[in-house]
Amino acid sequence: MGSSVDPLVKGNSNCIKNSNNNNCMKEFLQYDEHENIVYYFRNQRNLSRRNIYEIYDIYEKKIGQIEKVNNCCETNYTFYDENNQILNYIVKNQNCCETRYTFYGLDKNIESSIRIKSGCCKFTIDEYDKYECQTNGATGTQGCSNFTYYENDHYGNQKFITIIDYKCCDIMLRIYDNDKNEINLSDKTLFNGGFTKIQIILIISILFNDGNNQSNNN
Repeated sequence: MGSSVDPLVKGNSNCIKNSNNNNCMKEFLQYDEHENIVYYFRNQRNLSRRNIYEIYDIYEKKIGQIEKVNNCCETNYTFYDENNQILNYIVKNQNCCETRYTFYGLDKNIESSIRIKSGCCKFTIDEYDKYECQTNGATGTQGCSNFTYYENDHYGNQKFITIIDYKCCDIMLRIYDNDKNEINLSDKTLFNGGFTKIQIILIISILFNDGNNQSNNN
């Protein structure tokens, strides 16, 4: 897993952060435990309402892409493999009380859902399976320049801590286990089950700028 660290002072190890060296397009980088880049997230926004991130490995091989399409009442995220074949979907709906993300399989059947409710500087995230039984959850808190999410299993046991740190124009996401050891991101992608569904929601929120503050329900 890695050594215990202060999440706000560590370098680029085991994180996803935006690149400051690319002026032509929006880009995020995923680092391993040795601070080496392992994946590139490159934005391919076009003139329509489609907004796409293509993900490449260190050999510049495309491993998949995520497409975001805004409709009048909902937002759709479609995940594709390296051959542009659809893998699964996420549909986002929101109202004044909560934001809901529904996960669909290739057969368009519901696999699970995540519901986010926001309060004053605090967030509650509940995950449900296709039978509407709660499986996991998280609580989030807002700091001066960061958001911290404590992810729990069905029994309330803490599993992960995800910190999204904002400093000026820089964004960094890092995941820890219950002992604040860094989770090794060297082989984890949005396409191979390496992240939990709650972590996937947090990652796509920073990629597509779906609200730095979850309480805005952007």
